[in-house]
Amino acid sequence: MQKMDTSLSDRGFTIVELLIVIVIIGILAALVVLAYSGIQDRANNQQTESAVNAYRKALIQYATTNGSYPVNAASCLGEPAYSNCWPAGTNATFNNAIRPYLGNANPLPRPSTQLLTYYGTRAGGGYMYDTTKTIDGQPHYYYIVYVLKGQGKCTLPGLLSGPWVGFSSASPASKYTETHSGNSLCAIALPNPSTL
Repeated sequence: MQKMDTSLSDRGFTIVELLIVIVIIGILAALVVLAYSGIQDRANNQQTESAVNAYRKALIQYATTNGSYPVNAASCLGEPAYSNCWPAGTNATFNNAIRPYLGNANPLPRPSTQLLTYYGTRAGGGYMYDTTKTIDGQPHYYYIVYVLKGQGKCTLPGLLSGPWVGFSSASPASKYTETHSGNSLCAIALPNPSTL
């Protein structure tokens, strides 16, 4: 009779070994998905802050030249028009007035259109206001507001540092206006045109 060769090299995987490999692959896949999500969020935030900063510089140039800002209550930033700019609407007059100060860009730079939950509202983009808001005990008449994914993510210069009147900030407001629903509401003060 011939003996069967039962060396280790001929045996297959056990169920336990297969399960361990599947679990490890699942953990690695989850890490990749989380990393990708974080990269996407950072890219969207960077797109928004880049567009907002371009508008901030252009608006200051416009006000220096013309003695006022090209706004009527509130104007969304960016083209083409998008439906998730909250709470302002698009403003063709604003876009046409500011276009030369943005290098005649066509379309104009646009914040990310990612919808973010803020106080139960799905918000996105950015907008310029010319209505008085008291922040840090000081009235601010001209400012840009935008929402970023994550807490404490606002980094642009000129950020208003105190919470909005009537809102409560759960975190220190040194680098951002306030946070809610895991996202940050950022506000940048624009100088009064009469001081330019």
